[in-house]
Amino acid sequence: MKRSHIWILFLLVEVNSCFSFNFEPPRISFDYEDFAYKFTTSDFKGEIEEFVSEKCLGDLTTFVERLLNPIGSLEPGSGGRWPLKMWDAMGKYPTDGFFTQGNFISPGSPSSCVEVEAIFDTASSKGQFAGKYCYVTMLSVNQSSSTMPILDDVLRERHTRGLNLISPSGAAFLNVPEARALLGGGLGKFGICLPDSCSFPDIENLLGLYSLTLSSLDELFIMSPQNCIENQSDKAFETGDILFLIIISIFLALVALGTLYDWIHRWQKDTSLAPTDNWIVGFSLQYNCSKLFRVTEASRGEDHLSCLDGIRFLSMSWVLLSHAYSSCLGLPLKNMFHVGDEFVEPFLFRTILNGYVCVDSFFVLSGVLTAYLTFKELDRNEGWMNVPLFYIHRYIRLTGVYAMMIFFSATVYKYLDIGPLNNVEFEVQMCKDVWYSNLLYYNIFVFEQGFCLGHTWFLTNDFYFFLLSPLLTIPMWWITKKSKRIWALVYPLIWLAIFTIIIAVLAYAKDWPLSSLVDFMDYDYQSESYIKPWCRCQPYILGLMVGYLVHTTKKQNLRISWPLSYWLWIASTGIALSIIWGVNVHEVWQTGVTPTLVASVFFNAFSRIGWALALGWLIFACCRGQAGSFWINSFLTWEGFVPLSRLTYCIFLCHCTVIPVMLSFFTHHIYVTHFFVTLIILAAFTISLMVAIFMCLVIEMPLLNSEKLFFSWIFSLRKTSL
Repeated sequence: MKRSHIWILFLLVEVNSCFSFNFEPPRISFDYEDFAYKFTTSDFKGEIEEFVSEKCLGDLTTFVERLLNPIGSLEPGSGGRWPLKMWDAMGKYPTDGFFTQGNFISPGSPSSCVEVEAIFDTASSKGQFAGKYCYVTMLSVNQSSSTMPILDDVLRERHTRGLNLISPSGAAFLNVPEARALLGGGLGKFGICLPDSCSFPDIENLLGLYSLTLSSLDELFIMSPQNCIENQSDKAFETGDILFLIIISIFLALVALGTLYDWIHRWQKDTSLAPTDNWIVGFSLQYNCSKLFRVTEASRGEDHLSCLDGIRFLSMSWVLLSHAYSSCLGLPLKNMFHVGDEFVEPFLFRTILNGYVCVDSFFVLSGVLTAYLTFKELDRNEGWMNVPLFYIHRYIRLTGVYAMMIFFSATVYKYLDIGPLNNVEFEVQMCKDVWYSNLLYYNIFVFEQGFCLGHTWFLTNDFYFFLLSPLLTIPMWWITKKSKRIWALVYPLIWLAIFTIIIAVLAYAKDWPLSSLVDFMDYDYQSESYIKPWCRCQPYILGLMVGYLVHTTKKQNLRISWPLSYWLWIASTGIALSIIWGVNVHEVWQTGVTPTLVASVFFNAFSRIGWALALGWLIFACCRGQAGSFWINSFLTWEGFVPLSRLTYCIFLCHCTVIPVMLSFFTHHIYVTHFFVTLIILAAFTISLMVAIFMCLVIEMPLLNSEKLFFSWIFSLRKTSL
């Protein structure tokens, strides 16, 4: 192998440390002759030539040769400084504070890298190139002393089987879902500067091959590019990008036309609008703004459950808060060792660590509203409902703006001025590859293929629950018609008991952890429990029961005695707080002592039931004015929550894009504090709210207005024909 090829790998990776989880001192330097001999006597040369493109390898060779043997002047403006600029843009190891503060991230200078323009004699090389910055994750595992047994199993199994880690389609091992998940939270990360002629698969293969040379059966070393950025000024739009811009331009044109048309009619005080006119006005910014921000009692509707507005918005804020905190801990932190003491250990921070229960809050709210509106429809039609229309409306309600968000993520998202720490390449490719599984709502069953907008697993679950809800609500209505209310509640309780037994059996058979954070490396728990509908349906079923009780007691002056009411408040508050604060994840991480299997089974089977019961009592007490609910209900029904509640769905869709984009620009080291994270949360909330308003006014509300007019027109034609 040529000496330049050896230096390519050494200079790209600049691995001045190969560390393991027990924090042994890194190997700070290499013997270059020994390093060269190591590669010369291996099959590495053939593998490089086979799996790295000729143009990429040629440009890399030129870079190394010019760096080691500068040609011409290195003065500014001479054109000979680009190799030094590329080298200077790379992250260096070990960083300051490596041992004392836990500073394992060295991002380098992305802006300097993408500014590089290689100028050299094209007659003796492969041609000119620009700089391409890649953010690389690296992980070293000492098999004999690692405290991560699941990681050991994943790596050791593939190593001992003699699995070919490199394949023509790329670094096969690095594409294994378990490895991808592990690398996303890898211990060390650094930036490298490469020629833009090297594609993402080229870089994956190069780093994967180099990883093998550092690995043994006792110590496995993994490197993988997390994200790459380059100067996009000369990149042409793809067909999908152009199509997205055309579609969003059509929406904006219709909004402008509808706003102008609406303004003219208001100015002329003309209230007689034809159906076509109504459709155009449905895109009006003025009309939709008045609907979005209207907070009068009439705008809420006669049967509006006002307390749900506050609960919905506060639950969304909790989700955003948790995601912002977890994302901030992935920045280049100078004080990683202190994060445990300052963030994770304090008692109140368990509200963030165990914040996954806020997802169950949304399932409860969805069940309450579905049941309440369904029973109202069944009362109006004597037990009959248009089930196909019921499903179609729900699909359009969820999918219209959702589809545009997916379309954006698969196309023009990559052209935004995104910093290097955002894994945009992977996100864009996932949305290109598996978008249909999102729109058809089966993405949670092809988890191993990857996720587009990973947080939308919730929508898939909610959609399935909605599809199956008539199997509970219609029989409950007929049981109520024929017998007492109590028997109507027994029917969903049977379903609840069945799913609780299923969860308990699975938790016992598969040895699931107490929660996802107790063992965040448990891939099976994430894919088989956390996102699967049969493990998440309990809160929805209880929500249906609460919605049924709220509906059936609407015309009754039901008053629970104040002693019983206050005992229910105490019990529900105690249950909720024990679920949030009762699990000490930090202690498990520190001691390595996990809860017993019995405790894990019990918590998996009953924790979501407990949370749903606590929230269900809050909703019922506020909706029916039970003792002790006055001050709470007054807060939850505050008028300001009404428009914020209407924007919750769009905030949910966009916030997991907004937060990474914001944080990706932090390429320098940060000393993280609660105050810093608070500023990030406020900024993320503000930007997400602005994006949500745009999505709501330009896409969501016009589509819903069009759907409403379309079905009104269909039913009017049907009545005319009859």
